[in-house]
Amino acid sequence: MRKTLGVLALALLASACISTNAVRLGEPGQQYAPVPEAEVRVFLKEEDVTGEFEKIALINAEGNYSYANDERMINAMKKKAGQLGANAIILGEFKDPSTVEKIADAVIGVGGEKTAKVLAIRLKP
Repeated sequence: MRKTLGVLALALLASACISTNAVRLGEPGQQYAPVPEAEVRVFLKEEDVTGEFEKIALINAEGNYSYANDERMINAMKKKAGQLGANAIILGEFKDPSTVEKIADAVIGVGGEKTAKVLAIRLKP
């Protein structure tokens, strides 16, 4: 019984996570010092960015829709951007699962993933 509860708790914790991945852009081997998540700025669109910037990476995020609201998705992507040395992100596409996917997730635990994409940038001084 205790083992079953532990496995169930672990499964619930894993389903609450937001996973991120990044595709680096720019010069191969270019590295920047990490930037704290709290210092990574968020822009709605590229036109909102004043001044010059360098494109660092495309970042994708995915998480179960019942946990992964927009704020959590953005914070996860800010963290990933900061790890890559980006000091800002430009929001891209955010996609919620379809109604059918939400039902499938509720009934059989498959589907129901919310996804998002951003462009990680480094603002030039």
